[in-house]
Amino acid sequence: LALGACGGDDDGHAHEEADGAASSTASTAPAFTKDEADTAVDVILQDYAFVGLPDRVTGPNLHVTASIKGSNAHELVIFDENDELVEDLRPFKRPARQSLAVVLEPGTYSAQCLIKEGSRTHAELGMRKTFDVSKT
Repeated sequence: LALGACGGDDDGHAHEEADGAASSTASTAPAFTKDEADTAVDVILQDYAFVGLPDRVTGPNLHVTASIKGSNAHELVIFDENDELVEDLRPFKRPARQSLAVVLEPGTYSAQCLIKEGSRTHAELGMRKTFDVSKT
């Protein structure tokens, strides 16, 4: 969710240039609504942090509404504890907002922004947040 294009990484996750179009690999119809979520959070994506994403959430149904602070594009990519891609919000820019409804089993996850800035990703610059999911 930041700058221009995001290069591929070891899991094959690659993005085209962020032009403000909001798209996600999530299906067009979320598995559940914000009201049906066990945890619903509003997260601000900024250089280089996920503000508002708590250290622990109650699952399995997590609903994230993401917005951008600043002029860069960002993304929110969720990986499980084995670094396997779980779900993502594709790169977007302000003023767009995106929402993600994801079912997460108890465990440890990380949110990362994989957009490149120079030779490093935003995650490598600090835009990475680890969080735990516990049962309801």
